[in-house]
Amino acid sequence: MQYFFPELQGIASGLKKPFFLGGTKVKFDCFKIVERGKPSKIIPASQAPKRVLDSFVRQRSSAFGLDTNKINIMGVLNVTPDSFYDGRKAFKDSDFVKKGVDLINAGLDILDVGGESTRPGAKELSVNSEKQRVSNVIREIKKKFPKVIISIDTRKSEVAKVALKAGASIINDVSGLTFDREILSVASEFGCGICIMHSKGLPENMQNQPSYDNILLDIYDFLEEKLNQAKKAGVSEERIILDPGIGFGKSLSHNKTLIKNLSLFHGLGCPVMVGLSRKSFIGEIVGELDPSKRLGGSLAALLTAVSRGAHLVRVHDVNETKQAIEVWNSLV
Repeated sequence: MQYFFPELQGIASGLKKPFFLGGTKVKFDCFKIVERGKPSKIIPASQAPKRVLDSFVRQRSSAFGLDTNKINIMGVLNVTPDSFYDGRKAFKDSDFVKKGVDLINAGLDILDVGGESTRPGAKELSVNSEKQRVSNVIREIKKKFPKVIISIDTRKSEVAKVALKAGASIINDVSGLTFDREILSVASEFGCGICIMHSKGLPENMQNQPSYDNILLDIYDFLEEKLNQAKKAGVSEERIILDPGIGFGKSLSHNKTLIKNLSLFHGLGCPVMVGLSRKSFIGEIVGELDPSKRLGGSLAALLTAVSRGAHLVRVHDVNETKQAIEVWNSLV
């Protein structure tokens, strides 16, 4: 199988203008073609098979109100006492609702509500406890902001059902459809969006020396398989978002490689999302154990992902992210 990595090299491709990745401002004029066990080669983008080039350049469509002509900000609302960054900062539903309102007012595009921590080492939460945490918070926020797009961060179909009934319109499955096989049936039944994220193992063990034959090609194959699985289950392509899963069963080297080569995943033809905010790999790079002191590193990683064509970024700091993206947009 051939894998196509878009690059901007200024080669003599005969192009007066470069191509653009999936409706973004990110340019490319050639592909590096990689096959397992073989030397790579460079070709002008115009010489790639039409179906390949089209998957990289076509405008991404969205059935749930997102404008994929711009970089969309997904704000994180952890309705949990034990999340790695902002756990224990709210204690009752009204506190979480207020925090959600603040994130919306800061200018997000999607509010991602999660009731179960999936940080490294986290234990699984019962379905009933997770449902109780998220349902009322989503309902109350939706009352205040009827037009806001809400995603439910869950691995569990029963939690997804409750959240969708309360007002969510996207399932954000950090297990990449591997934890609960019924979650695709729920997505098909409700006609909602779904974000499929790669993860290796469970939160309890995913950081125990993760290894891959080839981090980029292995995750591409995984996401392609899950994308096809979703489409066969009746979830249309315009309702699917793909996420390579930074920090979920990856070493520092894996995470850096994924961010640098994020444009590869445009070949799957769906919007690409990344979640980088305040994660431990940033702490490893800068020597900072405290997640609350990783904002600068988070923004640097985020803008690197944006420069590789990320359509959506999942963040804790909406206002600061919005500023960073606005400045980046003004300079490219």
